[in-house]
Amino acid sequence: GIPADPLFRSVIVPLVSVHLRDDPEPVLAEVRCPVLVLRGVHDGLSRRAWATRLAATAARGSFRDMPGPHSFAWSDPAAWSAPIREFATAATAEPRR
Repeated sequence: GIPADPLFRSVIVPLVSVHLRDDPEPVLAEVRCPVLVLRGVHDGLSRRAWATRLAATAARGSFRDMPGPHSFAWSDPAAWSAPIREFATAATAEPRR
């Protein structure tokens, strides 16, 4: 069940509920620019199968596992700097479509 902690019930539950209603796949299918999906290998919210499906949905999508949990972007910003730099460098080298 849901923990009894008032902060959890008042902040976390509504936040997660909003994200669960989001359906990015239809929009992502229309995106024609390169898309990079990053996911922490210990992410308990976003499953790997879903993240790889997101990347595959985009016409020019890529997927990359990152060390850490769902919050890897905040806990270790340096970890995702290089993958984004590499992705941006490769994307700008591609011929325009």
